[in-house]
Amino acid sequence: MWVRMRDGAMLHVRQWGRGHPVLMLSGLGMSSRHWWPFLAPFLAERKGSFRFILPDARGIGGSAQIHFAMRDVFEQHWQDAEDIVQQLRLKDFSLIGYSLGASVGLHGFAQNGWAGVGRYLHIDQSPCIPNLPDWPYGLLGPRQNALFEAFERIEAKILALDSHATLADISFAIRQSVLGDWQQISRTYFHSPQAAKLFALGLRWPSLLKQVFPMYRLADMGAYVHSYRHAHDYRPALANCTIPVTVLAGSCSMLYHPRGQQWLANTLVQGRYESMEGAGHLMAIERPVAFYRALKGFLHSGL
Repeated sequence: MWVRMRDGAMLHVRQWGRGHPVLMLSGLGMSSRHWWPFLAPFLAERKGSFRFILPDARGIGGSAQIHFAMRDVFEQHWQDAEDIVQQLRLKDFSLIGYSLGASVGLHGFAQNGWAGVGRYLHIDQSPCIPNLPDWPYGLLGPRQNALFEAFERIEAKILALDSHATLADISFAIRQSVLGDWQQISRTYFHSPQAAKLFALGLRWPSLLKQVFPMYRLADMGAYVHSYRHAHDYRPALANCTIPVTVLAGSCSMLYHPRGQQWLANTLVQGRYESMEGAGHLMAIERPVAFYRALKGFLHSGL
């Protein structure tokens, strides 16, 4: 289905099942269809158990042609989620946020307390992405400065180009420069040879990235790297979150240190910490059975 956003954009939203509403906010580059292997078993349960609402974020999946209307991607994704809640008239619903989606979840609590959310599953994300003098648990911890310097270089290159251009619209040399930076970031900081290979292919055939890379449009890429470098600190707003929150962290997460997520659970009024042993940030891929069981525990705990 399609849901109209406040700026007029039509966002693609999947709905599976009937019953208790569950709004699921995906990680960066994650399409709604990636949830299917984990949600299918719930749809086979007794009729009417859950109704899963899964938006395709701007720039990905069914919303690949939809772009940002603002510079702050966290505010944009939250506004889109809020529009879905309002238009589908969701009440007393469960909220699940994974990585970027978890930041969007915290953004909502900071903005208006997420009226209508009955409980929340927060998956492997820091309440403050930048490192600060009193917060060493941001993205990549001690390696963050080098990453953000790379982001700054990418943003400078993009600002020098037409803000409406896509990766396919720029010359091979410039595309090589931009995607080469992403290759290096994938290898050095995120240890993802698969992503590095994808960017290598994108040098010759940029259309390959269109359905799997949420930053195919250069202006969107610039918005992401800018937003992560200047991300929000949600810690001051956590006192306003009084609903039950489960914080699920990968014990081996290289992106967000478990100690920061443990702090989050301890700070919340009704926070509970759950560690997925042996899993990193991509726990759904690394430990799919354990990830399904964690989803099941959360979903059934409040019914």
